[in-house]
Amino acid sequence: MRKIVITIDGTAGSGKTTICLKLAYLLNYIPVLTGKLYRGIGAYIKINNLKKEEIKKRIKDLKIDYKFENTPKIYINGVNLTDEIEDPEVERIASEIAEYREVRDYLYYVQRSFVEKKGVVMEGRDIGTVIAPDADLKIYMDADITKRAERRFRDFKKSGKNISFEEVFVDLEKRDMRDKSRINSPLRLPDDAYFIDTTNKQVEEVLSLCLALSYEKIYKKREKFRWKFAYYFSYPILKWLFGMKIVGRKNLFKNGPFIVTPNHVTFWDPPFIGFAIKRESFFLAKIDLFVANRLFKWLIETFNAIPIRKGAGAIGAYEKAKELLKMGEIVVIFPEGTRSKSGDILPFKKGASQLACELRVPVIPAYIRNVRENPFSWILKRNLKIIFGEPLFPFDSTKEYVEEFTRKLESKVKNLSQV
Repeated sequence: MRKIVITIDGTAGSGKTTICLKLAYLLNYIPVLTGKLYRGIGAYIKINNLKKEEIKKRIKDLKIDYKFENTPKIYINGVNLTDEIEDPEVERIASEIAEYREVRDYLYYVQRSFVEKKGVVMEGRDIGTVIAPDADLKIYMDADITKRAERRFRDFKKSGKNISFEEVFVDLEKRDMRDKSRINSPLRLPDDAYFIDTTNKQVEEVLSLCLALSYEKIYKKREKFRWKFAYYFSYPILKWLFGMKIVGRKNLFKNGPFIVTPNHVTFWDPPFIGFAIKRESFFLAKIDLFVANRLFKWLIETFNAIPIRKGAGAIGAYEKAKELLKMGEIVVIFPEGTRSKSGDILPFKKGASQLACELRVPVIPAYIRNVRENPFSWILKRNLKIIFGEPLFPFDSTKEYVEEFTRKLESKVKNLSQV
């Protein structure tokens, strides 16, 4: 897996900071919120009662440190100004001094040091055009100004800031004007950037799109010839024989790692899911399937089944799954742990969630409908349906979080059974 540089530019309130933090977490990258560098200087000006123009002469005397310790922290000359940079007045000062050539030239080298390290997601207003024109992936985000003002107003209220919606709206209008019309490094859409309008999009939807774009740059698609041959030969037959319909395939990532968690009723489920995914996948399967019949053992091993033993023996299977996910592959895990003869969804075990939370990979809930333990009760009806839900993203790995993630995943699969 290669490390890349990702830039996210855009207007204030478009959601780029939120996406930067979440995307960096999932990729295990460093998030660089460049606006906080300017706010740090703004806080320095306010605390020291300076006139804004004075910073032009003093800027070279400042030592700015950006550290990410669960949250971004800004130090200037050894003083932690992290709390002060959220002040709306400091934000206004920062927006005004961002026009100064001396400030932008000084911070250029600070920001460029992160670009050279790779493995970063950087957000700002001139990152893709000035700071990192050589970035591997450029994203530009914007939204309707009223929607952006609503978002920022809610953020200020949550942090206890006493400011009206009208003030927020006017400040955004002025900021947009300054950012887009300034002579030095104006805000503009990079020629090779992906534009995302976030006005009517939820955070998860934007994050899923940005993660998909990142995966395309980071991972190379690799599929065995035998898998490709089996897919293109067998898929039309299965589709005709069972009348298979697939819903939600757009939720699957074309590149990169993720875990699929379907319900489990029959031994047909793995090939059904594999053909529906349309990418080579790997399956965790009970050890019993590998000892019952030599031909069957050869078949499932050929098509990527990984034997999972009970108790401590399961560790080897999960280590193999971790290795595959780190390489950008897909792993299918049936979280019920066994087939449900009644068709009712059984309580989920936490293995899939634990794996996802540890490796920071998305999970795609899935539901296989209209299958039964007795094949003659459903095969001839030709009404097989496979439904993929929207991805779930893990943002912690504590025991409590994994348990909550497991419950949420089980609920999502149950909801898909009603689609």
